[in-house]
Amino acid sequence: PFFNTGFPYVVIKRYLPHRPINCVVLDDEQIGLEATNHLVGLGHTRVGLITTRGLIHGSDRYEGYRGSLEAHEIKVDPSLVCWAKDYYEKYGYEAATRLLALEDRPTAIFAASDLLAVGAYSAIKDAGLRMPEDVAVVGCADIPAAASLSPSLTTVRVSYYDLGVQSTKLLLDIISNTVQPPAKVTIEHSLIVRESCGSGLKA
Repeated sequence: PFFNTGFPYVVIKRYLPHRPINCVVLDDEQIGLEATNHLVGLGHTRVGLITTRGLIHGSDRYEGYRGSLEAHEIKVDPSLVCWAKDYYEKYGYEAATRLLALEDRPTAIFAASDLLAVGAYSAIKDAGLRMPEDVAVVGCADIPAAASLSPSLTTVRVSYYDLGVQSTKLLLDIISNTVQPPAKVTIEHSLIVRESCGSGLKA
């Protein structure tokens, strides 16, 4: 049975595995897959990941990352996966610093949020490396600052406006019995290609 609160509800950006609930979510596994596919398509085989374990969408983005590498017959290297405490800039900096200190460092990083990517930018610059020549970066969310970063950030655009609209619509539909719970709505996303990945690895 679905989660019964005794009143109409909709959960935003979260779901419970194996327990149907009313929710409006992103396809986070597909987001991770497409972001990693973009980097692999540019020739990168050492792709680092910065994500979170405590949030379901962080874990789902890892699954997409892993699925992309496996589909391209690239071994998933656990040393290239950094589990950040949260989606904040400082944790992106710490995680990217660890990745860049590896003897065989990544040539690209998928940061599961734009704030993590901003932290990675700082770590890359502090390590004396260049973007995208030495390290390519993809983020997720397309926050307002993403386009004005230097270089501008390639990211997966998700619409928080649509999350709000669809969540409200679903709640009203549940109240009016137009939709029978449990109900799940998935919001679309799109990859926005900018400068942080360049045109691929240099020969």
